[in-house]
Amino acid sequence: MIEETSRSLRTYFGIVAAISIFAGYVASTQAHGSLLILTLAAANILLGVLFGYIVFKFAQLLPRKPKFIKSVLIGNFVLSLIIFLLSSVGGLPPSAFWRFLVAVIVFVYLMKSVTRLSAEAIEDEKEEPIQSSTAQRP
Repeated sequence: MIEETSRSLRTYFGIVAAISIFAGYVASTQAHGSLLILTLAAANILLGVLFGYIVFKFAQLLPRKPKFIKSVLIGNFVLSLIIFLLSSVGGLPPSAFWRFLVAVIVFVYLMKSVTRLSAEAIEDEKEEPIQSSTAQRP
């Protein structure tokens, strides 16, 4: 099984940030005054900004605030779920269910990856002071 690295996860978050901000902007320009679409677009842009924040603070957030990263992932999943449910009201193309299923699988995979990488980062932080203190002794 393929395992995410900190670098690949950070890159993924950067791509999601850019896509979320762009998609939110495009949706807001096509809202035609619809408060629902404007709200969803604003939520998408906000999540994009949060993913961008994660990218820039990844090294600090992963060992110290993994719950923040997971909360943003949950928020992104909830937004996807809301959009899927709202789309189903208007009738879904058959591919919509499969796209949503892929989103569920990716969400679970990323949550597990953040949990694993966070535990590894915490262990690395615990070992770092021990190694630096033994290296200073004559």
